[in-house]
Amino acid sequence: LQLSWPIIFMLVLLYILCVIIAMRLTDNIIKPFSVINFNDEVAECEYEELKPFLNRIQRQREEIKRQMERVERQKSRLQAISENMSEGLVVLDRNENVLSVNKGALDVFGAVEDEVLNRHFIYFCRDISVRKLLKRTFGGEKESVEYSDAEKHYQIFSSPVYESGQVSGAVILIFDNEQQGNKKPLKKFLNYSRK
Repeated sequence: LQLSWPIIFMLVLLYILCVIIAMRLTDNIIKPFSVINFNDEVAECEYEELKPFLNRIQRQREEIKRQMERVERQKSRLQAISENMSEGLVVLDRNENVLSVNKGALDVFGAVEDEVLNRHFIYFCRDISVRKLLKRTFGGEKESVEYSDAEKHYQIFSSPVYESGQVSGAVILIFDNEQQGNKKPLKKFLNYSRK
């Protein structure tokens, strides 16, 4: 029993020494990564082993930057087209939240973009006939309905958007009947092919 105390003491010292060595080795392994500033356009490193890793990160960063610029250009182009349309345009997600709305649609329903964007369509329009139209659209049907306010008469067309065979949203077009000159449904809009 007397011999076991020195052995236990030696084992505890050995354990403490192993922990200290492990911490130093870990610090030495992690140190090259901790000194690299990954936010730099060109990250420099004194360790040759890490240069392929840093080059790959740089290429990925450049690719992401190009893709983001392309997305921004496309977004700006679509926004310019949408804002210059005389018709109203509303895009909804699968939960009937307003993803996009142009000035024409805002004017028809007397809404403010900040109050309806990313919110449920009910905040945008509470009209029963339009709500029923949307219910049928989210059921997979392309539909139209006439809508009138105190001054004008509109034709509202709604078509489902499909993703992987499932309805994932809807596109709503609003036409001023007086501007259109007729009240015939736009067959081109209602009969576009499902994707």
